Amino acid sequence: MRVVHASWSPLSIALVGDRRFTNQEFLVASSSAGTSEHRAVSTLVNGPEIELPQGGLYRDKDGHARKEIRVRWFSSEEGKAELTFRDIVFPSAGELPNFSLNAQALDRLSLYGEAEPPVIFGHYWMTLHPPKRVAKNVACVDYSVAAKAGGFLTAYRCDGEQVLSNEKFLAVRTV
Repeated sequence: MRVVHASWSPLSIALVGDRRFTNQEFLVASSSAGTSEHRAVSTLVNGPEIELPQGGLYRDKDGHARKEIRVRWFSSEEGKAELTFRDIVFPSAGELPNFSLNAQALDRLSLYGEAEPPVIFGHYWMTLHPPKRVAKNVACVDYSVAAKAGGFLTAYRCDGEQVLSNEKFLAVRTV
């Protein structure tokens, strides 16, 4: 079982290694835009992002104009030969223009495969109810509990299985 804030990235985890924010040098490097440490920490705590093609723009769930998308960093259960930005955005964004995914953007994707150990993550403020896995071995437990009344405090009860089950989610609505 693996647990991470936003996305499991072997390259980012390797780069961070056993360094902590109590290490002054690492703290400065990870908070300085453009450094490899900053990119690694950002990927782990925010999720990987890809910039949209020139002129590409969409409004996120809060109405903010965005020029980049958060990428579905895990394998999905559906396979397509030709991918678009809408296919790889996570969580889904219906307003996103259906731009074709170029080779450069595809090269930057590093998908968490179905043969990897199960991973649980948060950060994404999912809205589905009841909660369900997002891939055979990937589950999100962030259902906006802190955002407003009516969100769900969500957990996954793992008994060592390699294929996650929708029946093992526990969710309680906030009041």
